[in-house]
Amino acid sequence: MDDPLDHRWNYEFIRLLSRVMTIAFTSLPPPYAAILDLDRRLRDFYVPAHLRLQWTSHESSDDPLLIKRWVVHSNKEWGKRLFSSLGMRD
Repeated sequence: MDDPLDHRWNYEFIRLLSRVMTIAFTSLPPPYAAILDLDRRLRDFYVPAHLRLQWTSHESSDDPLLIKRWVVHSNKEWGKRLFSSLGMRD
């Protein structure tokens, strides 16, 4: 898990999530075009195969990789739902 590509992917994913939060949590609603753009970026953001959530009987719930997969999955889902709710307000 200490692959330099993982570090780069983590950096890019956190950068995207930071952008999502910056636009979503402002005092004024963001323009609908910005919502659509960030929603598309979040949906299209590539997740490496080893970080995609997969349920197998061989993993325990305290496996660090399973936890990381769940965090990645839940953050992408959270962003999609956030933008859906923001889009409905417009």
